[in-house]
Amino acid sequence: MIKSDELSAIRKRVLSYDDPDARALLAEVDNLRAVLKEIAAYNPIHNDLEAYIDNLIEWALGETQKRPSAEAFGLPPQEGA
Repeated sequence: MIKSDELSAIRKRVLSYDDPDARALLAEVDNLRAVLKEIAAYNPIHNDLEAYIDNLIEWALGETQKRPSAEAFGLPPQEGA
């Protein structure tokens, strides 16, 4: 998992190249991170599913090292997850 400071270093290296595809990919990553942060901010936790989603977002943003398991929140496992 890439931490925020590592992402900043990667961002600086990507921006130093004149590669439109790399810049587009970086923009997508930034957009996805922004969406996850917004979902986390607006997601009130009322049940185990919402708690799991909140923990999953924290993992995706690099705020925690270990991906949470659905089973730990009393949820059934999903295929392909």
